[in-house]
Amino acid sequence: MSRSEKKNEDENQSPFYNLDKGAVMQEMRIFSAKKLKSKQCYILLTKMLYLINTKGSNLTSDEATNVFIAVTKLFQTRDVALRRMMYLLLKELIPIAEDTIIAYAILIKDVNSSVDAYRANAIRVISGIIDRNLIGQLNRFLKQAIVHRDPAVASSALVSGMHLAQQSLDTIKRWSSEVQDAVGSSNVMVQYHALGLLHQIKKHDRLAVSKLIKSLSRSGSVRSHFAQCLLIRFSVEVLQESRTIDENILDYIQGCVSHTNEMVSLEAARALCKLCRGGLQIRLSPAISNLQIFLSSPNPTVKFAAARTLNQLANFEPETIASICSYELELLIQDPNKSIATMCITTLLKVEDEKHIERPLKEIAGFVKGIGDEYKMVVIEALKVLSLKYPGKYIAIIDLLSDLLRDDGGLEYKKSIIETILLVLNTVPEAKESGLENLCEYIEDCEFPPLTVRILHLLGNEGPTSLNPSKYIRYIYNRIILEDSTVRASAVSALAKFGMDAPDLKPKILSLLERSINDPDDEVRDRVTYYRYILGEEIEREFISPQVKDISYLNTLEQSLQDYLEGDTELPFDLSDVKYVPPVEKVKSETPIVKAEEIVASVPEFEHLGPILSSSKLVELTESETEYVVSCVKHIYQNHLVFQFTCENTLEEQHLLNVRVSMEASNKDWVIETEIPAESIAYQETKYIYVCVKIPETGTLFQTNTFWNVLLFDVVDVDPEFEPDFDDAYPDEYQIEGISVNTGDYIKGKLFNDFHDKWDLLEVEGSEFKATFVLSSVNTIEDAVKEITTILGLRANLDSDKLSHPKKHILYLGGSYVEVDIVGRVRMKLTGSGVGVELVIRSSVDEICQLLGSTFYTQ
Repeated sequence: MSRSEKKNEDENQSPFYNLDKGAVMQEMRIFSAKKLKSKQCYILLTKMLYLINTKGSNLTSDEATNVFIAVTKLFQTRDVALRRMMYLLLKELIPIAEDTIIAYAILIKDVNSSVDAYRANAIRVISGIIDRNLIGQLNRFLKQAIVHRDPAVASSALVSGMHLAQQSLDTIKRWSSEVQDAVGSSNVMVQYHALGLLHQIKKHDRLAVSKLIKSLSRSGSVRSHFAQCLLIRFSVEVLQESRTIDENILDYIQGCVSHTNEMVSLEAARALCKLCRGGLQIRLSPAISNLQIFLSSPNPTVKFAAARTLNQLANFEPETIASICSYELELLIQDPNKSIATMCITTLLKVEDEKHIERPLKEIAGFVKGIGDEYKMVVIEALKVLSLKYPGKYIAIIDLLSDLLRDDGGLEYKKSIIETILLVLNTVPEAKESGLENLCEYIEDCEFPPLTVRILHLLGNEGPTSLNPSKYIRYIYNRIILEDSTVRASAVSALAKFGMDAPDLKPKILSLLERSINDPDDEVRDRVTYYRYILGEEIEREFISPQVKDISYLNTLEQSLQDYLEGDTELPFDLSDVKYVPPVEKVKSETPIVKAEEIVASVPEFEHLGPILSSSKLVELTESETEYVVSCVKHIYQNHLVFQFTCENTLEEQHLLNVRVSMEASNKDWVIETEIPAESIAYQETKYIYVCVKIPETGTLFQTNTFWNVLLFDVVDVDPEFEPDFDDAYPDEYQIEGISVNTGDYIKGKLFNDFHDKWDLLEVEGSEFKATFVLSSVNTIEDAVKEITTILGLRANLDSDKLSHPKKHILYLGGSYVEVDIVGRVRMKLTGSGVGVELVIRSSVDEICQLLGSTFYTQ
């Protein structure tokens, strides 16, 4: 290393690098010196702040307490800069140290000091060490500080009020008059902090908050740009909680879009987009046009904020964004700031229609080569959503993902690519052959054994049923020759599955397994021996029998093995000695949904639609005592929706012919493709009626609609004494209830045995939606549980649908869309206006989180 390079490295290295905590603790003795050396004390305080903040709070409680006591000796100094550092360190030590109340008396002196710098800092520190019992003693001092002439003192008191409100809101409410005066301050930060505290005082009174917003927006007294941004956010909260549009508040937000300050204008545009995502019908063109202008800003922060806002909105307004911002987004793909470029290219993937999506797909291959893995994974997440939206583009998506697999990248990045390929294979059966071939080519050079094992498992399950199973055997056997023991064992199992499911290949598989009988690894040898026996004896693949699939059998087997080891082990263990008693299955009545799925799957007219993704609960469209009893189950396919109506004739004097349901959609883009009427329904007879609707391709995953229905039929009057004359049939109709297609209809409820593990995993690797609101339509926790599970389509997990407390409850939810797992947690508390709800939704696909979480804002 040259002298100049060494000099540059020394200059770039932190002066506190490799700082020793013990040495710093020893240096604390200088605070007890009779004559303080300000410079040494200043450096020592900086070292301690570095230890706490940069390296993490690795001080024990006793160490922090000793440091806190030692630092209080600096109250004797009159050096303003040193006192400021002292206050800063004291504030950082408060959460760690004990007995911090010992500094109360001396801090009170500084709160009343004539030196404003002491006063402001003392207020910030003392608010952290007092409890709710001492707040009353400080009440007078803090109220005076709020209206103090010095902005630093006023801001300190206001910020302290925000923290103290969490302990005693009733005491802070007595400051309303002073805080209201501070809102009119000419100082930017004082007005900002005052508005925040005033909102905290009134936040439980929605009407008071609404009045506050309207009065401040009309008066124009808010001159602080920070306060205006805060006021916009409060406005959004009011509109979302009320779920209605207040024209005055909305006009204020829309007016701020054209504000001269970029921060305010951007916050207003972001607010309008958030309201749209929440389900409110508002005009977004001005906000999107403003964001379009920000995309050309020379400030990279503004550009990123605009791109991020458009990215979040793209799931809800793809057509509007595509028509206004496509050109600017394409230009920014080449932006040197990779965060901006990544956000823009993922936005384009969301907004482009199916005809033009291949252009941004081509851009991705070159784009990802120059960015880090964290940005690449954002692009892969967008491709995952795209594969669900446009399954017809599976060829381009599979080819792109295969190219990305061959590029450099870490384990998590490659894992996300493989998960996306598997999602495409599960969604589009036609993609199976090309997807498996690309994965086979990848494992030839794969440097991550866990990914190789996962692909081998997939090949073992899917390869034997492919068009040409033999072509995959070479790739699998190469892993036995070239890889480590973990991969070799997995490859042996994959080969055996080919021998089980493809009888023509069995001799070849046995020959290949024979070559590995002397493998140096015990696990590989055991698997080879096991599968040679299975294949050689021509035992069915179900030798891995239903017993083994039953956990109770495994428990019995474990106990038998333990008994064997504790007894005489000279004789070999005999598997036939395992006494297995099958569990008694509880007989359950077949639910209407399961029965409905089986029936609709057998209808020939719907075979081309593919597999059913989910089915709704049975919805009653008439009362049970009416002349005609009609109910409906909705079946969701990839691009279609089938309504399965069940109709029962309860009139003895009528025979119904050509019974059908006339459906009229509120969204006319939904086209009815197939109608299958019931030819005849006699008295007390039940028949099925089907209506198949094509879901329009708009780029949105979960599309909603409402249908108005009329039951149409021909009536033949029946006289018990005579045969019915079917030629005398006359037309009639019967009005039945409408049907809504909601977001929850697309979700399939699911029970997770490892719910908490899935919850923690998606916190790290997935996306999250979080919201709080009040369900005013229900009055009990039990009703809230039923409504939430019905609306979201998710299933209660961990028996959380059973209430443990009548006034508060936590509900855990699970489900899936295609192959994407979804988990949720709902905290509920009974309030005077309904049930307060905190909803958290997690999934590996962000769009699913956002659409499902915002469902309650569209009800």
